[in-house]
Amino acid sequence: MTHLSWDPHEVGELGADHPLLVAILVLGLIALLVVSVAAVVAIVTAPRRSPEPVRHDDE
Repeated sequence: MTHLSWDPHEVGELGADHPLLVAILVLGLIALLVVSVAAVVAIVTAPRRSPEPVRHDDE
């Protein structure tokens, strides 16, 4: 069982031993980044709502 480490040499060995695993991790990180950016853009560009809705109770 290999232990995960942030040592560049060991990370390189992990990439050599499990290229599919590394590719899945990288694609997952990219997808997470894209989704988070899309969420921020959606929130920023959402139509502003008035803080207090207009009431027509007196009609």
